[in-house]
Amino acid sequence: MKKIKKSYIRLEYINCTNDADIIETHGDRMVHIYSREHGLYWSGESGYTRDKTKAHAFTLRHAYGLTKLCGPEKGIEFHFIEKCSK
Repeated sequence: MKKIKKSYIRLEYINCTNDADIIETHGDRMVHIYSREHGLYWSGESGYTRDKTKAHAFTLRHAYGLTKLCGPEKGIEFHFIEKCSK
């Protein structure tokens, strides 16, 4: 699996021919779920938020499991959370 060079990956990029490879390689990375349909992040509570700091963090594996049946009209993106370097 090639390294993902963008700071996000769109749900529609993941399909039955590459999902196992992507999840195996990147599944433990933390992401925020973004909806292009709403222009908002999933809050994890109930609903959405504009504030990325209030968005719920998921592993890519969990986020994909929650959203894999969403249609392309939802515009789901997984935005990778960069690790803070000290």
